[in-house]
Amino acid sequence: MSDIADRMKRMKAVDAAIEEAKVAEAKAAEEVKATAETKVAEEKKAVEAKAAMDAEAGEESADDFKDLEGEDPIIVSADKVADALPYYGKAFWIVPVMLILTAAACVLGRISPISTGIFYNQIARYVYLGIGIFLCIVGVVIFWRATFESMIKTNVQMGKLVTTGIYQYTRNPQYAGVLFICTGAILICGNAYFFALPIIYWIVLTELLKRTEEFDLRHRFYDRYLTYMKNTNRIFPVKRFFT
Repeated sequence: MSDIADRMKRMKAVDAAIEEAKVAEAKAAEEVKATAETKVAEEKKAVEAKAAMDAEAGEESADDFKDLEGEDPIIVSADKVADALPYYGKAFWIVPVMLILTAAACVLGRISPISTGIFYNQIARYVYLGIGIFLCIVGVVIFWRATFESMIKTNVQMGKLVTTGIYQYTRNPQYAGVLFICTGAILICGNAYFFALPIIYWIVLTELLKRTEEFDLRHRFYDRYLTYMKNTNRIFPVKRFFT
């Protein structure tokens, strides 16, 4: 009888040990779960705090850009980086056309009977030559400032509207530079038959910009571009005093 009692006692001890082990295991699982949940909550808070700091830093950065607008060298407007703008606009095809027509006019203007349009009066020749050289220099300077000083390629890749530097005088300085260069070249050639070409260039370019690039920019930047249009000439780089 004593053996049976001992066995029963050992079996009860084993059962008690098993129960204790189960309780300990359940408790450990609960602790692991609680630790994991706490860690996840902490990581979530850290991510949210970082996002808030990034957003605040972005707003401060935008304010810094706004403070610098109007400075030289160029500072672009303080928009967040958006989709890149095209470096060559929809009206760019007019540039090679203008250059080819101007080169053709300079060559053909020296061939008879078209050469009769050349003024052989020395004073007139010097006047046209001087004005032509001046316009070519101005055109090169405008084009250089728009392309390199204003870093237009970098800014359009960032999707930003440039409104300072040379762009505070003309909305399209690269086109203006090419127009000045072509006009200067035609005056240097001095054939009156082709003096109407710059006027034709200007009319076609104006209508082309209205229907393509300006249309796209108005829909992209809305009121900001409309305000920019009111304060800045389309082509000629002259500051507007009245809007």
